[in-house]
Amino acid sequence: MANVIPLPKTNPTVSIEKDIRPISLTPIAAKVFESIIIKWVDETIEGEIDAKQFGGISGTSTTDVLVELVDMWYKATDKLNSYVRVVMLDFSKAFDLINHHVLLDKLQSYGLPAHILRWMATFQLDRAQRVKIGNEYSHSGHPNGGVPQGTLSGPKCFLVYINYLRTTVPLYKYVDDSMLFEICDINDVSVIQESVDIAARWTEQNDLKINSEKPKEIIISFAQDGNFRSTIPNIKIDGRDIAQVCHAKLLGVTISQDLTWNKHVDNIVKKAGKRLYMLYQLKRAGITQKYLVSVYVSVVRPVLEYACPVWHTNLPQYLSDTIEVIQKRALKCIFLDWVTRKYLDVLTWIR
Repeated sequence: MANVIPLPKTNPTVSIEKDIRPISLTPIAAKVFESIIIKWVDETIEGEIDAKQFGGISGTSTTDVLVELVDMWYKATDKLNSYVRVVMLDFSKAFDLINHHVLLDKLQSYGLPAHILRWMATFQLDRAQRVKIGNEYSHSGHPNGGVPQGTLSGPKCFLVYINYLRTTVPLYKYVDDSMLFEICDINDVSVIQESVDIAARWTEQNDLKINSEKPKEIIISFAQDGNFRSTIPNIKIDGRDIAQVCHAKLLGVTISQDLTWNKHVDNIVKKAGKRLYMLYQLKRAGITQKYLVSVYVSVVRPVLEYACPVWHTNLPQYLSDTIEVIQKRALKCIFLDWVTRKYLDVLTWIR
């Protein structure tokens, strides 16, 4: 039995279908049992998960996959007349559309013991859920598909479900985020459309759906003359063209078509600058320096440092200085009064 908390993905929320993430809160006892079961599942499927799947795997993070991808793209575009086509796919309601029977068949194919499979079957098929908003509850329902988000077994089940999604070009996955890319020569014929078609057919056969409105393509090249991009045919999904963009956010990092980081730095500075307002408000409320520092370290600085091994070593000095401005503003907010008081104390002592 789970209480589903609607968590907005965008502000303001416009569509219940697209802008709400249903997070399932389950009893503590269920989480304890899940942790035991998932440990057995991990031991069974260890080594079977696609090496290009970085999400939900112990010891990996978004930074790992981004470092690997960006490194390959830098090396590929060093070659004369070479460019990289990157397609970012988005599954529509991925966790909610999982077919329970297909999932159990896939779990069985890994050789899980029968009693573990029975437990997984009852946990997924016989569960109930209700929506909770404040102190109000909806009537309970019994979903006929999907895995609950917010549980320990949900992401692991999804990894197993999409494990055999493979294409002819490299396909990297971070849970339900998928990135295909192809290294091309200007004179070559691109074949990435074939891989996109394979991914679309696979999702249809496995009762999933690619959101044809969200996928984006970015063409990475250091060529001075970027007119060749207009000659590259658009990739299609369900008969609709995927938008070719100059910048795209990939796992929280803004990637530009020339692999510069101006747009990314601009985004994180704006986001961190808005969070500095929290520091000023807390200071006015009389919060001590110790806790102001804790707020800065936990809320503001992570925005500036997220996935920094991917992009920070390539920053020119003026972009580094732009980021440093945020830290200086935070220091001024937290410590200026203290420094001023100490300075006045010293003057008083001298007099």
